[in-house]
Amino acid sequence: MKEGEKPVSDRLKNIYGFILSQFGKDVEKNIVVLMTNSNGKPPKNVLQGLEAANIKCAKNEKNQNVCFQFDNCQHEEQTEESELSTEYAWKVTERGMKQFSAFLEKSSPRQQKVMSVTQKERVRLTACIQNLQDRIKFTELKLRDVKLTQEALSNSKDKKKSGQKINVVIPETYKEIEPLTGVTSGFETNVCCHVCKENCHYPGCTNALNPQQCEVMINGKCTSCTNKCPASDHKKENQRFVIKTQKVQKNKEALKQKYEEKAGEKKMKLSERLENQKPELTEETRRLIYEAYKLFIKLYELAKNDDLNDDSVSICVLLDFLIKKMKGQRDEEKLKELEEIFSQMDQGTRTTLQYR
Repeated sequence: MKEGEKPVSDRLKNIYGFILSQFGKDVEKNIVVLMTNSNGKPPKNVLQGLEAANIKCAKNEKNQNVCFQFDNCQHEEQTEESELSTEYAWKVTERGMKQFSAFLEKSSPRQQKVMSVTQKERVRLTACIQNLQDRIKFTELKLRDVKLTQEALSNSKDKKKSGQKINVVIPETYKEIEPLTGVTSGFETNVCCHVCKENCHYPGCTNALNPQQCEVMINGKCTSCTNKCPASDHKKENQRFVIKTQKVQKNKEALKQKYEEKAGEKKMKLSERLENQKPELTEETRRLIYEAYKLFIKLYELAKNDDLNDDSVSICVLLDFLIKKMKGQRDEEKLKELEEIFSQMDQGTRTTLQYR
């Protein structure tokens, strides 16, 4: 925390709530305040802000929140006149570091708590909905590909009349596996299905040693991926499937192969096959949205009845996504239900959406 700024941000509340959900309230004994840009005076405003936000920390012998103060004067220009203030800042920082080191030496480690059956189910439901988000996006992009292919073919009619070969440039949506990158990539892992080419538990699968132990597996089968494949078809790795789009040039024969006739279908022109793809993809998108809706309602009911302080922001993120998709379905009843749930989320949680 930095002295002089807003004591407790919504982001800090979110991080604190997540830590409690992973370790339980006992971890409060290991939480301390490190205050930077400190002038060495008692941090009254900061400690009052923590109390107002209901953030619990380790207590000292006076039953006050443990706070260590630091100031490296990095923002100030170093001059002869500032030597005195620099020396004082050094003393503040040296004292804070010694006190902090002494605290660490006498602190006992805390173990990550064992998840309850309810928590495991919440983790599973969250992972399944996140998987459905990817599938909805992929299906919507496939529908867009069909529409743009129809447009490209329509625009090439003049070439067809003149006897020229038809070559159209169209978008093509596909999936590719990529290594996890970013600040969390060193410890973040993903349980993914290499048959369905889907992320079955991403982000967040850190506790399971292998896919068989992941929360999304029930009786040796995945509850997340499209085909509900066996755990043996999955890998726990530092990679994930990413949806990508590229522009490709195809002739009419290549398009016929891409949108090939299904077994048992009557012979159709390419234009008819493309037209038939649209209602199929639209219905598939609708089915996935409603599947995600049903799982979300289960997740919300479990979270509402659970006294533990779990990551409510992730629920809010899923809810925000579902509201947007349900608007496209024009289902006023379910949309109203989701919007009412959103209105019941506390303002801090809703504000924290920007950090996700």
